[in-house]
Amino acid sequence: MSLAVNLYNFLDLTSSITPFEEFKVTPLSSISVSKVVRCIESNMFVKNRSGLNRSDLACTGKKMYKQKGTGSARHNDKSAPQFRGGAVAHSNSTIPKTLTVNKKEKKKVKDYLFLSHLNSLNFCWVSFNEKVDKTSTVSNFLLSKLPDNKKVLFITSTDKYQDISKSSRNIPNCVTKTIETMSVIDLLKNNFLCIDFSLKNNIDTMYDKN
Repeated sequence: MSLAVNLYNFLDLTSSITPFEEFKVTPLSSISVSKVVRCIESNMFVKNRSGLNRSDLACTGKKMYKQKGTGSARHNDKSAPQFRGGAVAHSNSTIPKTLTVNKKEKKKVKDYLFLSHLNSLNFCWVSFNEKVDKTSTVSNFLLSKLPDNKKVLFITSTDKYQDISKSSRNIPNCVTKTIETMSVIDLLKNNFLCIDFSLKNNIDTMYDKN
């Protein structure tokens, strides 16, 4: 099915219409999507070890001084928490990464979400003819072309990523990724895609049309 999508010039804000053909999407169950999301989120928030227990500390086990006759309190070795250089009492231990997902399954979910955005026309093409080096340029584009306060995900080529990400990082509800680094979480959290027009041929070769 042939549809039409807007193509915007990023700097002078002019627009045109480009034809678009729907992509072939392999259906997935909601269980697969939720499984991948839970795996990514659990690995994002893994606790790191903030301190060493007495058993982890490389310290001599020799007694500090003899048990009696010094007039001082009785101690064993210097790895006790109250001494400088000693261990940490009740330190956080690392939580193991228990959830794992096959890379092929993760890629299927990512492709499914990306193509669903495209087939639903929740995207536009953007032409970056010149270097983008100001936050105001990105802000003006979003206000003039996307006035509905959408959560926008910019998908750019690798050579333009650094400039656009720096220019958009202080704008709320705006994230910049490359087509290789965009994740399942990015595609779920953001409801509109602004895709670099130079990636069109790459996307057409990567995915099958209906």
